[in-house]
Amino acid sequence: MRGSRLERAVGIASGTAAAVALPLALVIAPHDAYQGDAQRLMYVHVPAAWAAYLSFAVVAVASAAYLIRRDLRYD
Repeated sequence: MRGSRLERAVGIASGTAAAVALPLALVIAPHDAYQGDAQRLMYVHVPAAWAAYLSFAVVAVASAAYLIRRDLRYD
């Protein structure tokens, strides 16, 4: 099944943003005075953790909605 134009545009934009952000965060960002290179890993891991938390929340809400309404739309 093919996605809509908006879905494809968002996918391309997010892929492009990730391709630009990774080198900026891991190579170009300056070293921290106390933590050195290890601090730059937070530029990748913290947004990934927030995305995971958001995903878990969406799944929890959809699961609760399915259990309450028994509608396959939420499954």
